[in-house]
Amino acid sequence: MKYKVNQKTIPYQSTRLQGHIDITFQELNKVLGEPVRDVDDKTQAEWVIECNGIICTIYDWKVAGNVEYNSNWNIGGANDRAVSVIREIFPNSRINRSRF
Repeated sequence: MKYKVNQKTIPYQSTRLQGHIDITFQELNKVLGEPVRDVDDKTQAEWVIECNGIICTIYDWKVAGNVEYNSNWNIGGANDRAVSVIREIFPNSRINRSRF
């Protein structure tokens, strides 16, 4: 699977919560590289991923303390296909879809 990560050309502003992934910061960093840091006052770290036209984000949301100790992350996307992409990248991680 080919994907791009954290490139400024990836349009991710229309994403919303689609699910959750249980994974360490270190595992995310190893596979996806360094995150975008201090995105806003509620997000300390975020990865933006594009795979076959599907935009996904992995981000913390209102995590108190050092984000590098976080192991529960949000998955964002325009629809639930984002969760499927993240599941392919991290097949051994626990991933749940959000229920609306």
